[in-house]
Amino acid sequence: MNKAITHGLIAGLAIVSIGCSDNRHAHEETGELRFRALLGLSSRGETGNTCNYPTDLPFGIWALSLPANKTWNNHADGAQTFLEDCRVIWNGEAWITDTIHNWPPDRRVTFFAYSPYRFPAAFSTDRGIEFKNFNTAADSTDLMFTGPIVDLTWKKSGGTVQTPFTRALCMVDFRVQTPVPSDMIIRLKKIALEGVAFSGNFHSLPEATWSATGDSGEAVFFEGNLPLDESEQPAGGTRLMMPQQTRVTVKAICDIVANGNTLAGQELKTDATLEWGTGKHCSYTLKITPDTLVFTTDILKP
Repeated sequence: MNKAITHGLIAGLAIVSIGCSDNRHAHEETGELRFRALLGLSSRGETGNTCNYPTDLPFGIWALSLPANKTWNNHADGAQTFLEDCRVIWNGEAWITDTIHNWPPDRRVTFFAYSPYRFPAAFSTDRGIEFKNFNTAADSTDLMFTGPIVDLTWKKSGGTVQTPFTRALCMVDFRVQTPVPSDMIIRLKKIALEGVAFSGNFHSLPEATWSATGDSGEAVFFEGNLPLDESEQPAGGTRLMMPQQTRVTVKAICDIVANGNTLAGQELKTDATLEWGTGKHCSYTLKITPDTLVFTTDILKP
């Protein structure tokens, strides 16, 4: 009887030992999900460098998994949702999900991210990240997204998902340069674009695309009283705009002082084609000749 009990205890201990060993082995095969968030920088229509994503701005992720022998490009329709609109936060050392998640064992995971988390977003496998009914005239939120980050495993990634964000909007600013004779003063009062779309819907797949949903209007980039000279100087700040390709009217209003006389509120116009791409920074220089005070279409330099 005692021998039976002894053998039973030994067998039980062996089972517990095996179970602990298996758990340790499983834990070694996967680890906690972490992210390294970066923000892509671009200028004048060209992709540039990256900088660290702001640590005070939580972002959201969708993650979908496939068996280890399948890939996102070939089997996306059969992927299983692993994480759905999950909040990612900075814990002082790394970006982690606010509820801890480990990598799924023996699965490939594809990630889609968007920012900021407080802004409502949607996701589907055919359209990617979606922002709906966004209006740049009413909302200055700097929307961001990532392309699909595909087919990662815990071992392949080292446990950390490289998460490169791109701005969903376009950054636009203006500079002014004017050769003014010593006996003349030109003060810029306003720069605006007429015929710009402000509101629309966005989806990231199969490529980043905006579709306008509202009427076009006037976008004001500068209002003030800026004396002009030969030096190139900024006129107003940088503004986030909805990406679009469109024909617009460029308008400037100036006061002209010559020989003690002031011509107030002189309005100058020209037509131009804008090509605002997702994630781009378009910086334009306007040149005003004091004798004719006419814009030419080649003054816009994306």
